[in-house]
Amino acid sequence: MPASFLDLPGEIRNEIYKYLLVHDGTIKPWRGDHALSPNILATNKAILREGRSILYGSNCFDFTLWNRNPSWIEVFFGTIGIINMGYFRSIRIGFPRPNWGRGPFTIHEVSLNNIIMIGGFCGRLESVTITPISIFVLGNYLSGPPYPFELYGPVLAQVDSHFRVIPTLKQITVEAPPCLGMNLRKMMEGFGWVIRNAAEHWYGYENDDPNADENIWCPIEDDELYEDSEMCC
Repeated sequence: MPASFLDLPGEIRNEIYKYLLVHDGTIKPWRGDHALSPNILATNKAILREGRSILYGSNCFDFTLWNRNPSWIEVFFGTIGIINMGYFRSIRIGFPRPNWGRGPFTIHEVSLNNIIMIGGFCGRLESVTITPISIFVLGNYLSGPPYPFELYGPVLAQVDSHFRVIPTLKQITVEAPPCLGMNLRKMMEGFGWVIRNAAEHWYGYENDDPNADENIWCPIEDDELYEDSEMCC
């Protein structure tokens, strides 16, 4: 009788999962050039249960550029399913988009929903990094009208409170560009955020169309791949 993959010792299977599923850099979900092989998880339920914690728990997922259209983050979360969201340990995001113009200064509804989802379903998350391109934009909001500086404190507090509900969270890091003002820097440090100086160059946009590359994540979503109550939440 030929041996199967599941007959291998668990230590060897884990090394194979790491080779196939772990990327040295960050993973941008809208791009398909990570040289990963997540389709192994679609082989059967046993391999899915074993491997998905490595795929989602051992990689850092970068959602920064989706800040231009924050609804794409919700689409990705809906694709991979609630169970897989629970394995995230490290993510990079843009600062939630604010509403600006007339009326009170608040977080955009879609962006707020994203951080609520992260706080509610990413229960193993240890590290959140807020990336420089979005802080550059936020810094421009603080340079003058239409809102006085003191209105930004409650917005930052709201962001912080949704992340702090995650019991495993160890650190919120802000990669700050040179243009970040001292007042905003001190305000963020007041919430316990770690400010790290980013490289001094322009953070331009890449192609952030989630349909531009083959969507490698669809085959491994847990809520539809198997009709198994254990796989659904």
